[in-house]
Amino acid sequence: MALMMLLVFSCRESFEEEFRVVPIVNNPPTLDREIGTIEYIQGFESEDLDLARYVSDLENDPISYLVSSSDESIVTVATNGSLITFTEGVALGTSTISVDASDGNEGNDIAFTFEVEVIEAPAEGPKALFYIDFDVPDGTAVDENYPLEGVSLIDSYGTMTVFGGQAEFTDEGRFFLEFDPTLDISANPVIRFDYSNSIVTADQLYVEIMDNTYEGFADNLSALANAPTIELGSSGTVEIDLSSLSGSMDLSNLLEFYIEIEGTGTMTIDNVVVGLK
Repeated sequence: MALMMLLVFSCRESFEEEFRVVPIVNNPPTLDREIGTIEYIQGFESEDLDLARYVSDLENDPISYLVSSSDESIVTVATNGSLITFTEGVALGTSTISVDASDGNEGNDIAFTFEVEVIEAPAEGPKALFYIDFDVPDGTAVDENYPLEGVSLIDSYGTMTVFGGQAEFTDEGRFFLEFDPTLDISANPVIRFDYSNSIVTADQLYVEIMDNTYEGFADNLSALANAPTIELGSSGTVEIDLSSLSGSMDLSNLLEFYIEIEGTGTMTIDNVVVGLK
């Protein structure tokens, strides 16, 4: 009898050890990259932003979103799954957009904010010989399917797509402009563009300017002629003064201009100006 009891207790101890309960860990959603400030021009009426491009879940749990606007006189928000629709209000200015994302598990939510700025529509008449603000529907590919009078946009590398009114580069993307007829910027030879959400370093981002004789200038953005050293952060503006190049290239016959990521990276550009008025 004593021997049988000993065997029973031994089996029970072995059974409890083998089937010990291991807690299951479920990770909350993560914000993969900052959204930054989204700029809309007065009169945009409504625009969409897909949060699925910025938020993910390790276990691929479905994510629900609660979104609010700090100033509904500037923009109101509505959600449909991961899609936010911004609707224009009556005022100009900046509204803080607050987002709470949850995967449905208790305690598994993240909160973050970004800004939406609505600015005054520019006065009639161009401020530049060439200007593009990418004010087209989200998902528009930046290539020959995005027509502009007198210019061809060529997506020669990678992927460039418009989201939130900005053109996004990924993985060796190139924003390429070819002017036909050529563009005369000799009176005010300035090229300027805004960038944001940059995760490329200065020596990975190049520009090239070329005239109709294929004389040109190309360099990385940390060593441009007459430009300060540029440390690419999350956002900013690059302005290039080409006046010192007038002896080496014909700025009255600008043929092409491009911005290119060398290597892997992501960034967005907006408000591209070639030749200020």
